[in-house]
Amino acid sequence: MAAYIATLRAATHNTAIGEQVSSALDYALASGKLVLIDGLPRRGKAHSAKAWCNQHPGAVRYAQVPATNDDMAFFRAIGECLGVSINLKSKAQELRGRIEETLQSSKLMLVLDEAHYLWPQSYYRHATPGRINWLMTALVNHGVPVALVTTPQFFRSQKEIETFTHWTSEQFTGRIGHYEKLPEKLSSDDLRLVAKTMLPEGDARSIESLADYAQGSKKYLVAIEAAVPRARYNAHRAGRDKVVFADVKQAILESVIPSDSALAAALAPVEKSRRKQPLQAAASPMQSRFTATETTPQPAAASREVSPSGERNRIADLETSPG
Repeated sequence: MAAYIATLRAATHNTAIGEQVSSALDYALASGKLVLIDGLPRRGKAHSAKAWCNQHPGAVRYAQVPATNDDMAFFRAIGECLGVSINLKSKAQELRGRIEETLQSSKLMLVLDEAHYLWPQSYYRHATPGRINWLMTALVNHGVPVALVTTPQFFRSQKEIETFTHWTSEQFTGRIGHYEKLPEKLSSDDLRLVAKTMLPEGDARSIESLADYAQGSKKYLVAIEAAVPRARYNAHRAGRDKVVFADVKQAILESVIPSDSALAAALAPVEKSRRKQPLQAAASPMQSRFTATETTPQPAAASREVSPSGERNRIADLETSPG
């Protein structure tokens, strides 16, 4: 096990964010407290957490929180990382009991990634965050080290739960032994380090290009993960075993950037076309009717009516009375 750990640590190159994640996890393991690690997505915090867990076999277990509301999926994810026996007929209560017994007796540290899914994903008026309450009462209160790796969505969901339910967060926040806020950006040296880790055979120009591309892309580190396989594919099609700068340049300019642009266009909100309104005649102002000088109505002009009288027709002038 010692040789395995030494091999992993020799192959691991931590960025500044990775160092902060490792430091926070070290504290959780040593103190047995609840630690919350908060950072923007696509910054490498999940990769750093996994690497740290792999370097601590026998002491730590890593699991991802499923984006579902059912208890069975949640406890199944934890049970699988612990090696607890699970079958299709197992009930959530039985599985939860075995997990509690395992963690409380062994004091294995539990690292939960995607921790913002611990909050209910659908809001009910009297619903309570059962997963959060279980972590507090079944694990943290019994001295089991727990680390939550999440994004800022965690606190937005917490506020929504407090708004729509009667649940209050004082007990939960009081149990947080350490809160680690990660930086929003990586330095250029860190980006080059990530690029070199993903493309060890790359030359200086290739590494610099990948770092510059990640710096300007909304995908950030995921941009490097997308460009490197494409560059290797380009080299394979050209009959080369080693990636050269031309492969990286072609991957970024001809494949990855157009793909990002097409995806951004597909996700952009659709502008509603404005329907042309039919032209309408302007209404005459009513104010002029009230301000105009009152005039006396004039009698209508005389009209002629043909009426029979005896043996011949006679044209009679009749004056119509007004109104």
